[in-house]
Amino acid sequence: MLKDMAPDFLPHENGGYLYAEDIHTAAWYNGREDGIVIWFRPGFTGPAIVLVVVEHRNIDQICVDVWHVDEPCFGDPPTWKDYPESFTKYDDTIRKTFDYGNAGAAAQYIYGRLETWFKENKPSTSSFDEVSTALAQE
Repeated sequence: MLKDMAPDFLPHENGGYLYAEDIHTAAWYNGREDGIVIWFRPGFTGPAIVLVVVEHRNIDQICVDVWHVDEPCFGDPPTWKDYPESFTKYDDTIRKTFDYGNAGAAAQYIYGRLETWFKENKPSTSSFDEVSTALAQE
């Protein structure tokens, strides 16, 4: 479901998407909680949001864990070692759960968190224009 949701909140040019954002996905392996990890920075500087999407290891729920990092994740994706020190599985400020059959709500939540993070942290227009111009020339 999430793969079919175009990021309409991101600026684009020429009828297609020319992103000036730093967004990555990777496989997430943590014992029985396998899934995906998404990390996203508006522009190529500043803090990033990290979203981990997994099936709960003991019950049929989809878990979405969200936190922020000041430094970008280059090379290797974030792992369980990158969770905030204060994190517990019952911390509803970091983890949100959805019934297993409710993947659509989980996808909407993820999309909403990415959109909110972008709007709160997007680079100035001039910064976007500079990055867009540089990317277009490559």
